[in-house]
Amino acid sequence: MAKEVELTLMLADYHRTRPLLSGEVTVDGVKLNPQRAVPGEACMRPVYEEFDIAEMSLSWYMMARCRNEPVIALPIFPLRMQIHPYIFAATASGIEGPEDLKGKKIGMDEYRLTVGLWAEEFSGNTTACGRKNASGSRRRPNVPGISRLRASTSRLWTSPRKRCCLRGEIDALIPPNIVPSFRAKDPRIRRVFKDPRTTVN
Repeated sequence: MAKEVELTLMLADYHRTRPLLSGEVTVDGVKLNPQRAVPGEACMRPVYEEFDIAEMSLSWYMMARCRNEPVIALPIFPLRMQIHPYIFAATASGIEGPEDLKGKKIGMDEYRLTVGLWAEEFSGNTTACGRKNASGSRRRPNVPGISRLRASTSRLWTSPRKRCCLRGEIDALIPPNIVPSFRAKDPRIRRVFKDPRTTVN
């Protein structure tokens, strides 16, 4: 009998990935050694250097391929979620819908995060990045419509990161996860798509 191939697997715990993580679903000839990841964790580091199989940021994958790194993607999408619920606006910004994002200052934790790349379909404007890209990629210095926050503002952004939006220093925010202040019903921040479930259906 052939020996099973051992492969490490890193996935966030979604309802569609849970059977693999729990061992309920197996692969013939393969012994999977799964590790549960926090949702979004795969976007923050080169998981392809740590695991044989891993959920991965699409934007990070594109940059890795451009650098000829030894990584191959399969067309399997564990999360399958639209980014509409993750676009927030400062209440005082005057943004009532996605059409109002044009020309506004929008903040992202990192420009290379996939959620930010998807959201460019709505924006095409001045984007303020919160911190240096962890992937080692370098943004071209003169990309039309893209700017960086000044260092003093960046510190406000990162500790905690969302403070710029709450203070009105930026107009909108596209984070990789739901903003804690929104969950806490802070009146200074709201979703751009007020009913995202209806919007994407």
